[in-house]
Amino acid sequence: MPKPTLQLQGQQFGQLTVTERDASNARYWIAICSCGQRVKARGARLVDGTTKMCGECSARQRTRHGHSRRRFKSPTYQSWRDMKQRCGNPNVPSHAQITYKPEWESFENFLRDMGERPAGKTLDRINVFGGYKPGNCRWATAETQSNNRRNTAQLVYDPYGLYVVASVSEWARFLREVTSNPKWTSKTLRAIINTGTMDLHHIVKGISPELRAHERLAEHRELEREEELAELKQMFDGLLGQSTCIVEAEVDA
Repeated sequence: MPKPTLQLQGQQFGQLTVTERDASNARYWIAICSCGQRVKARGARLVDGTTKMCGECSARQRTRHGHSRRRFKSPTYQSWRDMKQRCGNPNVPSHAQITYKPEWESFENFLRDMGERPAGKTLDRINVFGGYKPGNCRWATAETQSNNRRNTAQLVYDPYGLYVVASVSEWARFLREVTSNPKWTSKTLRAIINTGTMDLHHIVKGISPELRAHERLAEHRELEREEELAELKQMFDGLLGQSTCIVEAEVDA
């Protein structure tokens, strides 16, 4: 089955507004840049975001920020470019409905809001269901992004009201820090829990003095509460017993 013919007339791609199909080559389109320059561009390059402005505007942009030269793209520029290529792209299902701040069509505005990309980090959305915009974006490590995925499994540690929720990798890191044992990896922790050898409660309780102390305190408070309830019950039983005696005395009289 032949691929459907692109219909791009009237659509806008970056700074380019498509006006008509090129008469000499059906794969190319004629567009007008925001600066007024007339551009001939391949339809596929317009759709995937490769071509989004005329050559003169592109040259001026490279000169201004210095993050994109002929054979060089800075990490910050790569993150910005990848964001734009993913958003609204039907070939990337996770981002097909995701948008970015309109002002971030310009790399300079993106750079102004986000700053330089730190080493070892990439662009991440805090709310994975929200778009790319200031307040919902950060530079994050691979582990942070993994924990922030929509389908990341969470483990709950909930003894005596101490409710702690974290991903498998976060619990594994906690265990490594507490024990100074690098063998506590996500794979190891997941294997122990999945085989039923030991659950998270007993693993954490067994190696963390702080949490063992918390449990002892919680147990002590629970015991005190039970003693208080027993005293209250005894008091109410006594009061009810006295009331019964008074009622019986009045009836006899």
